[in-house]
Amino acid sequence: MVGDFRLSFIWVESMFYVFTGAVKPVASFDFLESRQQYSWQFDQVLGGSVAAFEVPWQNRKKQVFWKYYLGSGGLEQASGAQASSHFVPLKSTLPFVASNRNFKSVSLEGFYYPHAFSVIITCRFSGNLGLTRAVDLAYAIRQGNEKFVVQQKNVSATSSVDLDSLLQDLLTYMRQSALGNTAKPGRSRGLFTIFTVVRADSFTEFQPGGPIHHALHTVTEWPPDPVTSQLFPPEDVMIPIKGATASGSILVGRQRTRAVWFPGLFSQRPSKKPSLGCYHRNQCFSAMQVESLSLLVRCTLDLITTGTPFYKLKPAHRASAMDVNKRLEELYLADRQTQNTYRSCSVRKQIEQNDLKQINDLRRVINPASQNLPLSQQSSG
Repeated sequence: MVGDFRLSFIWVESMFYVFTGAVKPVASFDFLESRQQYSWQFDQVLGGSVAAFEVPWQNRKKQVFWKYYLGSGGLEQASGAQASSHFVPLKSTLPFVASNRNFKSVSLEGFYYPHAFSVIITCRFSGNLGLTRAVDLAYAIRQGNEKFVVQQKNVSATSSVDLDSLLQDLLTYMRQSALGNTAKPGRSRGLFTIFTVVRADSFTEFQPGGPIHHALHTVTEWPPDPVTSQLFPPEDVMIPIKGATASGSILVGRQRTRAVWFPGLFSQRPSKKPSLGCYHRNQCFSAMQVESLSLLVRCTLDLITTGTPFYKLKPAHRASAMDVNKRLEELYLADRQTQNTYRSCSVRKQIEQNDLKQINDLRRVINPASQNLPLSQQSSG
């Protein structure tokens, strides 16, 4: 029986024309207009003097992804200048509350980058369900057959909406808050989903062709007909994990999805820290960060290929392009000896599956002598 699982949906949307200066944000978001202003705003948030925003780790000084992504100094040493060069977002309070009768909680989170904004919706189940029923519930949420009850602050009525409608409501609110009521949707790669079994009552190994294979196929492929859909070959989707992880464990990585099945951890009593809930959170933050960085790469390349040479970009844009190139290179090449960023084979696979060609293209624009980042021969991590 599954006692706890998490299902997260991540969406990142570009605000590139604010970043380039072609569009001005509303007055309360003018800190998006330059690296210096963003750095200053982040320092104010760190100091607790801006009620509308939080740092993404929300005073959790040991939040693993952000701690390692920002380097060996740790979150206590974080600064606005570091946040600007590392493209760390500010977390915004969203005036919406969502629930679903089948889930213990539904969290709605919004994040603003200088060049983009992001929404994460996380459904947390707590109870007792067989694996098939748990996956059916996740599938019903993704397909829109399960609804959310949503209430907006200062609005007395509630509404019943599916996932896509809830997502669009949140994106519209964030977009209009920063850019005004006439703002149009920006560029996006679409949803990225992550499914993690956090607690279950028995140690059950993944076996090719078995029920767990079917379950993980459903929550990563999201096929129109899960019962008859052809299963993925495990060797095509397995992301390397630490060698000490229990046998029968698997981290499934498709282009826009992840699924985590670690029976040695989810069946453990009492649960050890850091928990699989923390692992799920790290997967969410790392996926969101790679999405946002890669989106800046793609938008910058579009500008260059449509007639604006790199040397004619504004100095701040050139500096940001070099910073984003460095951040993605650090994430992609991170190994066991790496101290200056978060290391994860899932991150490396996400870059490979989505944006490696564009990243290499930008590297050569910045420095024609640059070598391509190689396709991985991944080690565990």
